[in-house]
Amino acid sequence: MRDRYFGYAFAMLVVAGMTPVAQADDTSDFYFQQVIERYFEYPQNARTFGMAGSSVMTSTDSSSIVGNPAGLGFMRGGEFSGSYGYSRTSGTEFPTGENVTAVRNAGSGMLALPLGPTLGALPQFGNLGVAWSEADGRWDNDSFDTLSRRDQIVVSYAYAINENVSVGYGVGWTRDKFQSKDIVNYPMGDGFKHTLGVSWQPVERWAFGATSFVGYGKHSALYVPGTDGDSRTTEYGSSVGAQYRFDVMTVAFGGDYRHLHSDGDVESSIPANVVGGDENGNIFNIRAGVEVPFADWFLLRGGYRFAGLATYKYNRSELNDLNGSAYYHAWTLGAGFIIPLSSDYFPELHVDYGIEYRDVARDGWEHLVTLSVPIEFCRQS
Repeated sequence: MRDRYFGYAFAMLVVAGMTPVAQADDTSDFYFQQVIERYFEYPQNARTFGMAGSSVMTSTDSSSIVGNPAGLGFMRGGEFSGSYGYSRTSGTEFPTGENVTAVRNAGSGMLALPLGPTLGALPQFGNLGVAWSEADGRWDNDSFDTLSRRDQIVVSYAYAINENVSVGYGVGWTRDKFQSKDIVNYPMGDGFKHTLGVSWQPVERWAFGATSFVGYGKHSALYVPGTDGDSRTTEYGSSVGAQYRFDVMTVAFGGDYRHLHSDGDVESSIPANVVGGDENGNIFNIRAGVEVPFADWFLLRGGYRFAGLATYKYNRSELNDLNGSAYYHAWTLGAGFIIPLSSDYFPELHVDYGIEYRDVARDGWEHLVTLSVPIEFCRQS
């Protein structure tokens, strides 16, 4: 009972105990958020999302394919999952000063399987996972008919050295497009991200995880009036996380850092074009989350994220008004349902939902739903 009270107190601190951050500028804050999508952002599932991403580094399910690949090594069975997400980010259009909203629909599918029967223990030959994701975006009330799209495929492998330590590697392919009618077409045909991960479970209740990663690609761009060029895009960084399981709840913490850099050929263009030149900046997230089961079939989750896109800078003088930093708070809530199935191979269906509110620009909301099915046919007793 004491652990449950601790969980409630933790959740209240996450939701109510944070000091507001003064908003800097609705225009630059809006465009800073769009910058992230031109690099190598991976999706989450609704369980980690409902905990503000705090459990990404310590998860041991199919989401590890795109999170910490080492988490796959602790899976004794397999899992298939599918997710759908919807987000709205509101801000102010540059350079017109009009209100604008970016809307995005995203979907993903993930499959993780052990290589060979597990014999009731960790698989002898490790675990393999494949993930696919797609995101389509548009800007409403936008003077320039801006559209975006991102397609990704990620393959990850993990091997548990023993019952306590697992290591993993993942490689992802990204294709994306950012296009504003009569202004810019900015596609990346082939971008790649490499991730190395380690997961450590020293005792039953504790879990730790960490990754390091690097991504690179090239955007080819055509600008009006007739200016073209290439932009070589690079990202690198690391993530860490820890998780503790009490008798009646789980608490998780995480942090991540990414450096973003674009080496572009375009030195000047009309101000409405916000891509194609030299850019660089740093992203960080500090995360905390809690998961509390209220029955064998129902769980509640909550989380808090302090985020920043720090010291982002464009080298083009016409974009000086967009230089700066965006720091903000984000709060999440989530719920999970476990539905028994009458199958020896697929024993249950997990239904998870998460929602995030971001206190940045004029505000941002995101919803995510995940259906996942554990797969037991690889097990042998």
